[in-house]
Amino acid sequence: MKIKKLAELEEKKWSGGITRELYRDDWDFNIRISCAEINPGRSSFTDYTGYKRILRILENEVTLYRGDEKIELFEDRSFYFEGKDRIISEAKQKAVDFNVIFNENKAKVIYKEVNGFAVKNLKNKSLIFSLKDGNKVDDIVLNKFDYLIVEDKELELEGSFILVNWEFKE
Repeated sequence: MKIKKLAELEEKKWSGGITRELYRDDWDFNIRISCAEINPGRSSFTDYTGYKRILRILENEVTLYRGDEKIELFEDRSFYFEGKDRIISEAKQKAVDFNVIFNENKAKVIYKEVNGFAVKNLKNKSLIFSLKDGNKVDDIVLNKFDYLIVEDKELELEGSFILVNWEFKE
């Protein structure tokens, strides 16, 4: 298992800041996992009609607006929504988020947060994202925002992680 570091990934600009892609499937755009730095101010989310989205704030806070609905997202809170939802975000200071975008007709995705100690038998592909320094996956020590991509493994996790597991539908 090779540790990957968020800071070493290529940055891509978007209207509200920069994004770094942790994973995207090879065949088509059936699943994409990324982290974005959100600049202070307002920005609009990209339309991903036909997809589901999971957004988790990693640092600071962001306010989302979906029509008349106001959603306050603080660190450690996830938000699930449709890719077609018209979302406006507002950040008072630079924030960092974790995004999962997937086509539920093509991929089955399980999103979990792990805190403490767990033994996981991970079938199919999984991305394990470290939320703090010193987290352990088996005997591998990960720092904040390091991650691993594994396939069909049983692992011991100790610490705070986001775990995304997926399989493609035929």
